[in-house]
Amino acid sequence: MSEPQEPRKPEDNGQDSADQQAYDAEFADLIAKLGDIDFEPESAVSSQDEQLDLPEESEPPLVNRQATACFLTPVASAEALGALCALSGISAVVVPTEAGAMVVQNLELTEEQWGMALLVESLNELDSDLDTVASTLTEIIRMPVVVFSALLAPGTEQEPGVTGQVLAGRWVNQAFESDLPAGLVIAQMPIVIEELVLGRVNPAEVDGAVDTVDIPRWKALRMLGRGIKNSREERRRQRGQTDSHDDAMGDTDTAGRGDAS
Repeated sequence: MSEPQEPRKPEDNGQDSADQQAYDAEFADLIAKLGDIDFEPESAVSSQDEQLDLPEESEPPLVNRQATACFLTPVASAEALGALCALSGISAVVVPTEAGAMVVQNLELTEEQWGMALLVESLNELDSDLDTVASTLTEIIRMPVVVFSALLAPGTEQEPGVTGQVLAGRWVNQAFESDLPAGLVIAQMPIVIEELVLGRVNPAEVDGAVDTVDIPRWKALRMLGRGIKNSREERRRQRGQTDSHDDAMGDTDTAGRGDAS
């Protein structure tokens, strides 16, 4: 398979129909090469739930309520996924994690929507925008997506600390599949995922994060090609380390047999 070509930058005076067709063709070609990006399957999650720790009182107090949606994908490259989000009209911050690139958004909820959201028991019932983003992601990466939502608010005199709820679910083939035990799922993930879901860190401040807002089309295409190329090189490097390890083990076995003889 040939390396992705460098997309051309459009002229400042706009694109005509021929330019649009050319970019569409380049985008389709780059999407077809997504199979070269590593996809790390997650281990099966038990149906037994586990309580998720909300922010501790020793942490900076929560001043305003926050509603966050996080979409965990098996895509290895945050840059490539950020480009795909920009090209698909998804405004978010894409953060690299050891479990895969994660798309982080703030949910804009009215007072009424907030109150209703706290009553839902299934992530599928929470917010239509969340469903749209999750479905779009499964379409563009052609893989399942695990979604988390966190509704957190400052406590009261009666209930000090932080109050709220965290939900998790899985989307497959552009549709909601099932709810997941949020605490247990997050407990199996790298700590940065819990910190992002609970709003303990600003996603834009994580190393390698990609903000998809206002990324022009030509830049997104270039980012996508670079992300795919970097993933290929990383996979080749890892394969080379594995081969070297296997060769070393083979030499050790040979030396051991020689001593025994």
